[in-house]
Amino acid sequence: MNYKAPAYTDKNTETVALDLFMTMLFSEKSKLYNKLVVTEQKARSVNGNFFFTRDPYLASVQASLVDEKDMQYVRDEITKAIEEAKTKPFSENEIADAKSRLRYSFAMRMDSPSQIANNLSFFTWVTNNPESVNITYALYDKVTANDMMEAAKKYLIPTGLTISTISGHENCPIK
Repeated sequence: MNYKAPAYTDKNTETVALDLFMTMLFSEKSKLYNKLVVTEQKARSVNGNFFFTRDPYLASVQASLVDEKDMQYVRDEITKAIEEAKTKPFSENEIADAKSRLRYSFAMRMDSPSQIANNLSFFTWVTNNPESVNITYALYDKVTANDMMEAAKKYLIPTGLTISTISGHENCPIK
C-alpha cells in the first residue's frame, strides 16, 4: 500500500511527523504487528516507512502474507489501524521511546568514516545543507502526537493510495 507523500523538508515537523507515525504504527512493537504477525500469524512481516527524498514520494506499507487468501483481511486491518491512529494518539511514553530508538539507531550506524560520509551526503542531497542532519533530529524532538495525526490525516488518504501486489496467481483476491 503506497500513499502519495510530500518531499522531505527540514523547515517544519510535517515530514518527520509522518515518518514517526509510520515507524510507530508498523514497528515490531506495534499492536498491528503483534496481531497480524505474532498472534494470528496471517503475515510473516508488516513494515511501514516514509523515505526522505527531494521530490514527493511515497509513504509505504508492506506485508508479506502466509496465505494469499488473507490479503483482503490484512489490507483491511492495516487500513483500520491507520484510521484509528489518526484519531487516537500514541501515548507520550510510546512517542518518547520511538524518538529515542530513531535517534540512537541512527547514531549506532555512524560507526565508520564511510557511514558518516554516506549519512552526511544523503542529507546534503535531500536539502543541500549538511547541517540538515542536526536540524532533522531536532525536529523529531519537537514532534507531538497531534503533529503525527495531522500528517497522517493529510497524506494517508484513500485518494492518494496505490496498491500493488505480487502473487503467484493471476486472480489476486484483493479488492
